[in-house]
Amino acid sequence: MISGSLEARILAATLENDLGHHSAALELVEALAGDQPLDENVVAERMRALAGSGRQADALAVYEQFRVHLDDELGLEPGPALRAAQTAVLTQDQAFAAEPTGLGTRDWAWLPDTVPNPPTAVLGREHDVGRTEATLGVGTRLVTLLSTGGIGKTRLAIEVALRAQARGRHVAYVALDRISRAEQVLPAIADTLRVKESSETDLVTQVGRALRAMPLLLVLDNFEHVVAAAPDLGRLVAAVGPGVQVLVTSREALRVHGEHLHRLDPLATSDPEARLEGAGKAEPGTMSPLSPAEELFWQRAHAVNPTIRPNGDRPAVAALCRRLDGLPLAIELAAARVVLLSPTELLARLSHGPGVLSAGARDAPDRQRSLRACLQWSVGVLSTDERRLFACLSVFAGGAILADVEAVAGAVISSCDVLPLTDSLVSKSLLTVTPGATGPRLQMLETIREYAAELLAAGDDQAQARVAQATHCHRVLAQRPNLLPWPPRNAAEADRLVETLPNVRVALATLAGTGQYELYSDLVVSIFSILQLRGALTEATSYVTPLLDRTSGDDGHTGDGKVPVTWENAESVVGGRVTTGRL
Repeated sequence: MISGSLEARILAATLENDLGHHSAALELVEALAGDQPLDENVVAERMRALAGSGRQADALAVYEQFRVHLDDELGLEPGPALRAAQTAVLTQDQAFAAEPTGLGTRDWAWLPDTVPNPPTAVLGREHDVGRTEATLGVGTRLVTLLSTGGIGKTRLAIEVALRAQARGRHVAYVALDRISRAEQVLPAIADTLRVKESSETDLVTQVGRALRAMPLLLVLDNFEHVVAAAPDLGRLVAAVGPGVQVLVTSREALRVHGEHLHRLDPLATSDPEARLEGAGKAEPGTMSPLSPAEELFWQRAHAVNPTIRPNGDRPAVAALCRRLDGLPLAIELAAARVVLLSPTELLARLSHGPGVLSAGARDAPDRQRSLRACLQWSVGVLSTDERRLFACLSVFAGGAILADVEAVAGAVISSCDVLPLTDSLVSKSLLTVTPGATGPRLQMLETIREYAAELLAAGDDQAQARVAQATHCHRVLAQRPNLLPWPPRNAAEADRLVETLPNVRVALATLAGTGQYELYSDLVVSIFSILQLRGALTEATSYVTPLLDRTSGDDGHTGDGKVPVTWENAESVVGGRVTTGRL
């Protein structure tokens, strides 16, 4: 049964028909037809969906069946709107033709599939998925999934995106955790949509023009650290066509016109009295059902220890999930420990381990303090070298291959064997492994990376780790014999260049901050052409600004950053750098 009022459900079907999603519209109205057999709006949208799918004969049959049914039941004839719909089908009116002009999937078949495909199912979020889909289904233009870190906003957004794709809708997913500045948000969206920047007009207008007739769900993940770009996003939503909807995940509301907020709560946990009573029964089948939080724990625990099964430890797991406030990230970190510790032992360590219960800032939400406690506990069981490596890995914004990790760790942590340390962090769920252009890629979840960065800032390794990451990027991309050829000779080399961009951005910030402009200019040259090819003119020119400032200083100017940065002088500086090898 489709949720929501009849009006909202009909409106959802109308919108899908307007966007050319006739199969999705047909699915909606077929479900409505059984409940509302005499509703002319339902019949009209069903006829539109059938005719739009190329089934004109079926659309006319639906009209005739309705006419006979209406005459038998009430002795009436169809109204003028439905008769007009019949005429439109008979005359093949454009409104009832298959694949409406400008909205057909063929026009946008080139759109790359950027939505991640998680290896695990989403748990305990059916209500939130349904609520989000219902809000989007009635034509809401901007929906923000809002919560503190570790709740599962990203996973929920991906689930909504995957289901929309399954219904035939176009979806574009943009991971904003790989950029660091608000002014990079629009270029990132344009890059994902393959919209090349032009100097003729602003980027909002260009993207809006490109999407004017496109039926699209645009997912922007992890917006909170670039929330200053919210006004630009608001202008973009106003500039695109009515078929474009935006789904944002953020820890902070965007506060722009038309924003619809969905606040996500932690996963539900069990009532302690009911759980203890159920656990004491003889037959496992008579136990009360697992709560969503417990189900998540047992599934993740079974993945790392296949021998484990829900048993007498259920009360401990229920208490553990309550202690972690039902936070999915905290629960997954705890479940990863069942290789060495039972749930009862886990609960004891969480409750009594040194430093584990230390609260965060008093003005921070309780759940954020619980998440911090879980992270402190997870890192507290690491060895000294593991902890230092964990902190150092925060310098990689876009993940890293093992060779990258070895280069940075080797410069910071003397006499350490990086491979077993890295493997240990993977097994403790502090690192994840994903396929990459140059092999398995080590990634940190956003919240974990933020905590690792705090540890790095609090220790003595920060400056050395950042410089090591920057010089390693320079060695890999801008120094022979490792220099990648331009243009790339194959897709693998192109993918490698794109994959390195997030870390190059971090490296450029470090080199500029430490005044290493020779290395900085080498890196700018190494990525300038690929940014140009991808149409990312704004980002490319921004990296040339420090070089223009230094050039102006040599000419007797102050070099105070007021040199006008245009695409032409950016090309000139980079071209001169390639030609002369120096500024």
